[in-house]
Amino acid sequence: MFKQNKHWIKWIELVTIAFVLTLFTYMISLDEIVNVSIFSTFILLIAIRYGILLGISAATWSVIQLFLTQVKAGNDVFLFVTFGPFWVTVIFYFVIAYVGGLYATRYKERYEDKEAERREVAIQLQQAVATLQTVHETNSILEKKVLTTETTINSVYRMLRSLDQENVESFTNNVAEILENYYGAKNYGIYHVDQNERVLRLKLKNGELTQLPTTIFTDQSPSFYQRMSSTGNITMRNISEEEKNAPLLAIPLRYDYSLKQVIIINDMDISSLSREGVLILQHVQSIMEDYLRKITRKEEQEREQHFYHNTSICKPAYFKKRVEIEKERWEKFGIAYSYFRLEAKKIDELILSDLDQALRPYLREVDILGYFPQREWIVVLLPATSKEHINIIQTRIQHVVGELMVVHD
Repeated sequence: MFKQNKHWIKWIELVTIAFVLTLFTYMISLDEIVNVSIFSTFILLIAIRYGILLGISAATWSVIQLFLTQVKAGNDVFLFVTFGPFWVTVIFYFVIAYVGGLYATRYKERYEDKEAERREVAIQLQQAVATLQTVHETNSILEKKVLTTETTINSVYRMLRSLDQENVESFTNNVAEILENYYGAKNYGIYHVDQNERVLRLKLKNGELTQLPTTIFTDQSPSFYQRMSSTGNITMRNISEEEKNAPLLAIPLRYDYSLKQVIIINDMDISSLSREGVLILQHVQSIMEDYLRKITRKEEQEREQHFYHNTSICKPAYFKKRVEIEKERWEKFGIAYSYFRLEAKKIDELILSDLDQALRPYLREVDILGYFPQREWIVVLLPATSKEHINIIQTRIQHVVGELMVVHD
């Protein structure tokens, strides 16, 4: 009953009951004591149910009904009010209304207190349920994070092992596999950077030749490559007009403050380009640079084993190893390579040094010169070069070698 907050319903209920009781007592003649008892009960119930205000209203109606009863009975109302039990009945009615209203107020306050406690307990219960759900979700997330962390640790471990190679070329091959397997790179190329840092020479690629040409000149998108070279950080293409021909992403790899390789990416998983993805790529870039530095220093220390003294002409074993690496690139990435040999008899270390200096202007930095003394061959390995393009180079090299041999003869 304390939940009823619509006052008009309370008044309708009061008026309806009062009207029914009045009609009942009007139709059936009752003893005065019975009549008073009925309306006293009516006042008490209304007061207890709805409080003092409606209890007093019920008492007022009961007093009016008392007058109507006297009028109906034909009694003298003045004498009834003056000498009859009128005032005793009125006081009795209003005392019942007041006392019943006090009880109603008291129980209403207790009800409101209990209701407040119930709501508080319900809120605490909801919070507890929400907390349990949060704990459950957190546990699920933590389980996934643990699994992801374990997977990431395994991936990083495999990545580190794949980067730990004997030479830079094998390192480059495995960098390509990391880009494809771990970062979803689909259109990428790894380029050697010439000493002037103005020309990029393709070492290997996975994508279309139109988007990843064999040679890239940095003046095609000077602002892009200048940003990459000056910062040494991962560089993304801007939407400016001057960088419309630039690649989507470039990852420079440095060694001793000079740019050695550049990874060009034109298409990769979009999630890798988020803030977190780029941050992870920066860590991977740092790891790659560390391994590149380590492998390059190792090659420099072992240079005398692989190259003839004071030349960049390699010995047969190292040349064969480089051919195997290029063959592997052809099988995995479809990167063409070519090599040819020239006969060169009676060559000593002095002639080799002169030959190296004479041929280098006609070759790229990525090209490999080799000498097989037992067969008396000068061999030239041309990475990322198809057989259709070697005739001019072969003729030019043969001419230089011929002239040099004539001079020494």
